[in-house]
Amino acid sequence: MPTPIEEMRALVRIDLKDPWYEGMVPKWFDEELDRAIQRAVEEYSQFVPLPQKTTLATTSGRDYVDIGALTSRVRVYRVEFPIGQKPRRYQPFRVFMDQLIFTGDDVGNGNDCAIEWGKVHTINASVNTVDPQHHHTIALGAAAYAVLSESQSKGYWQAPPVEGESETYIDWGNLMVRQFRAELARIARHVRAQRVFTGEIYYKEGA
Repeated sequence: MPTPIEEMRALVRIDLKDPWYEGMVPKWFDEELDRAIQRAVEEYSQFVPLPQKTTLATTSGRDYVDIGALTSRVRVYRVEFPIGQKPRRYQPFRVFMDQLIFTGDDVGNGNDCAIEWGKVHTINASVNTVDPQHHHTIALGAAAYAVLSESQSKGYWQAPPVEGESETYIDWGNLMVRQFRAELARIARHVRAQRVFTGEIYYKEGA
């Protein structure tokens, strides 16, 4: 059974028509496609981060919490503090580097706060956290970046060996980048329509 990264590579190769006829040695190495996939995943994650919820301790008398442990962080949506009140209390805040700073009247008291945040997705040998509905979008973006990388060695003038495609590698890559970003914009509109408005605006998993 193929691993998640192998499945994604296969989708990317379909968009690249690589190999472009049966029996031909593939043009792109797996490592090249993996770099392109990672780039596409990082860009996708700016629109649809992976939802997370983490509990961190506050410090008595301080108006900030260290969030350096929230690695691959894209954004913070909201912060519940104190935890467990009805209705729930969400703090106004701002983020500066690895500090989440309360901007209201409350300060830490040693108890925990609950942080809802989004991080970069992962596609590797064991996991693919991207919504299956968006796998083809990732493949399109990765194909675009693989072609643009290839254009640096082939030169802007050389045509790709794919009948019916754009005149040059750079044209082909730029066309797919435009298609990829148009699809990201469509996904972003859908995500915004699925957001739940309760104090802070946050991403609802499953959008």
